[in-house]
Parts: sequence; structure tokens; C-alpha cells
Amino acid sequence: MNGLAAGLTKTLSLFDRVIKAREWAEQNIAECLDDCDERAQLAISPFEERIVVPCPLLSRECGRGKRFLSQGKSFAIASMPPEIPRRFRSSVAAARETAALCGVRSWDGGGFLYLYGATGTGKSFAAAWRVYYDLLLQVEKDWSLPRKWPESVKARACWYSAFSVCLERKNLYDACAAPKLILDDLGAEARAESNKSIINELVSVRYNEMRPTIITSNLGPRDLEERYSVRLYERIFQNGRTIDCGDHNMRLSGVGEENV
Repeated sequence: MNGLAAGLTKTLSLFDRVIKAREWAEQNIAECLDDCDERAQLAISPFEERIVVPCPLLSRECGRGKRFLSQGKSFAIASMPPEIPRRFRSSVAAARETAALCGVRSWDGGGFLYLYGATGTGKSFAAAWRVYYDLLLQVEKDWSLPRKWPESVKARACWYSAFSVCLERKNLYDACAAPKLILDDLGAEARAESNKSIINELVSVRYNEMRPTIITSNLGPRDLEERYSVRLYERIFQNGRTIDCGDHNMRLSGVGEENV
């Protein structure tokens, strides 16, 4: 830019000069020199003054973009509810495909998702993976703006075992109100009328409020109906998706045991 143009530009407000600098960068920067800062900002001097602008070449393929994406995955894992077992959080990014994982991957995120099957079939791990996956999708929407990531993951899922929901009334209230709930190991709580009522209350509230809920259980459909009620069975099975995770115990076989 010649001296006259630079002089005219300096008469503009700082906001307008930054806009002009961004336009200049988009038109003139054609090669990545990997000299942006950790926020992908470039310091340029198109008008005889130093102005910081976003790098116009930032992409998912450039060095900084790849680092942002890698950091985004780590941030999504760190944002998972602390109640999720540590062994799950440490392996969700490299999950092995199972019937349970295939089921949670194809779920549309609405209503109930009921994962049932034998012990060790990866039901709980798949539920944890879905939490990670949903967080990662939110982060990737703003993948180039890490400062926005904390806002992206605000409406996080809550993770409760059926035992803990029945143990404390506060847990029940929190589980009822959670934007997204993972109810783990339904049927593992003590078989008592009071617990049956609590579980029915929880399912009823989430059904009426149309809040997405993932349930893992060793109980098949008919066992679920017999243990709790026809009403609970209908609300879960008519308002969502059911996945039979099979009966192959990966813990005993040693295959993919990090996923169970």
C-alpha cells in the first residue's frame, strides 16, 4: 500500500483499520509460514502499524489447525463427567467397534436408548463414548476458536448408576433434570418396592420432558417389564431405540477389555 493510502487508512477508527487489515490479509497472504501464535493470530503491518488479525489460511490440514483438533479431542475428554470411570475416559478416543458402540453411534440423540446384554459386552463403555462423541462434535463446531470451547460444552451429560439414584433423593432430582442422562446398570440396585418406585419416577419425568436418556442394563425387554412395570417398559421401548449387545463377555476373553 502506498503512503497516501496508508495515511488515509490511519484516519479510520481502530475497528475499521482492523477490518481493513483483515481484508488485506485475505487478499495478500497466500502461503502458510507457520508463524501464527497459539490462537492462530498473525501480526501484520500493512498500514505502517502492527495489527493482529486471524490467520486467513487456517485449516484442518495446516500445522496450527491440526494442533487445535488434537487439543479439541483432549478438551472433550477432560470435559466428560467425573463420574465416568477413568478407564473409559482414557480409551474413548480409540474405541474398538462393538455392537454396543455401533448402537450408540447410530442413535439420533432423542428419547431413550436402551443398551442391554450380558456382563462385559461394552454397554457402559459405549455410553461413555457417546458422551465423548457429543462433546467432541460441539467442540469441532468451533474447532478454530479454543476460547469458545468451554461455552460449547456447558450442557453436559450426567452419569448416574441406578444404585446411586436410589441411594439419595438429591441424585434422583439431578438425574431427572439432566439435559442428557446416562443411567448405568439398571437392575443392579437392590430389588425393593421403594427402588422400583424411584426408577419409575425417573423414567416418567424424562419421558414427559422428552430428555435424552441412555440406559445400560443386563435386563432384557421382558425382564425389564416384569421387574418394574408395563408403563416403564412402554415408555422406554416406544420412545427410543433398543440395542441387544449380545452375550459375549469381552472381559473373560481378553478381547477389547479396555472397552468394557
